[in-house]
Amino acid sequence: MYSLLTTQTKARENKEKQEVKPKPKKGAIMSGQIEQMNIFILLVASILCAFFYFLPAIIGRKKKNAGTIFLCNLLFGCTGVGWVVCLIWALSRD
Repeated sequence: MYSLLTTQTKARENKEKQEVKPKPKKGAIMSGQIEQMNIFILLVASILCAFFYFLPAIIGRKKKNAGTIFLCNLLFGCTGVGWVVCLIWALSRD
């Protein structure tokens, strides 16, 4: 009985002495790169959406009423109809 207890105790001590190193998750390096890629794609998509949203204001920036076109585009461009009205207004003659 004593030998069995000492064997079990020694086995526990050996396990405690061994340092347990956490294994890195598979693809841990790639997941960080993918996350950066997603952020980059989100940034590019946001810039493109802002460009197309303010396209009427960009086109009409040299008109006499450019400020009004920009304000109308800013406030009513989200409706779709307001965006089309601003685009037509920006493309019309002064």
